[in-house]
Amino acid sequence: MGSMRELFGKISSPKGKGVRALLKRYVEGFYKAGQNPNPATQDETDKIVDWSYNFTYLAEVFGNGRLMIQCPGNIYLFMGRTSDARERLLAVAFDLIHENSYGSVSVDHICTRAGVNKGSFYYFFKTKADLVVAAYEEHWRLKVPDYERIFAKKNPPLKRLELWCDYIRGIQKKRRMKYGHACGCPYSSVGGELATSDDKVRRSAQDLIERHVKYLAVAIEDAQNEGQAQTGDAQLKAELVHSFIIGLLLRTKIYNDLKALRHAETAVFALIGARQ
Repeated sequence: MGSMRELFGKISSPKGKGVRALLKRYVEGFYKAGQNPNPATQDETDKIVDWSYNFTYLAEVFGNGRLMIQCPGNIYLFMGRTSDARERLLAVAFDLIHENSYGSVSVDHICTRAGVNKGSFYYFFKTKADLVVAAYEEHWRLKVPDYERIFAKKNPPLKRLELWCDYIRGIQKKRRMKYGHACGCPYSSVGGELATSDDKVRRSAQDLIERHVKYLAVAIEDAQNEGQAQTGDAQLKAELVHSFIIGLLLRTKIYNDLKALRHAETAVFALIGARQ
């Protein structure tokens, strides 16, 4: 990260005004996580931030990007490279919750598996629900290239739907091998679990489902326009197709058996009145 003088210069500059706020968030997260048996008062937190900001208690800046701040009582705060810690939390949260359930996975469990302390967790996320929303959004971001490839206009409409069913089967097989059991749909699973207790998660799951439906609706409408499927409300048919697949995934999870997905495209084609 450079020398102490260079770092001091950066924080003293107009662009460094946000550092005090960043330090305060981290210190508050540190105490919130219970890493100090005597939680700091607001006044004490402000003092720690002031001391850290002014380098009275700044011990060392390491070359690996970790900032160590010594606070009263020989308490040390370590601020790791934020992007790496956040990415690990996102990945671990998705895996643990998809493998188990939202209710059975604690913040402690997530932090331990990710190798991140709880102070860092609360720096990034106010609640476990906030982490879940971000983790599932990140999961969607990573799968968008696959959806763009599958639903590319160069693929005939019915071929897109067939490729989509193949993709679902492949993903479910990989997850069963990874987790040891069928896991179903990650979005509908967590959305269904928290639909009546956490509106933020419910709305996030709903939004993710609707993104899937949009891809399906375009493919179905194209199939209708090309005479490959019966005419009708493409959006409604897309919702029915997606709901059917969600039902199949739920069945695979309950039965712990992926056989229900073997002929998914046959049922999908029947739902849209495909003409092959």
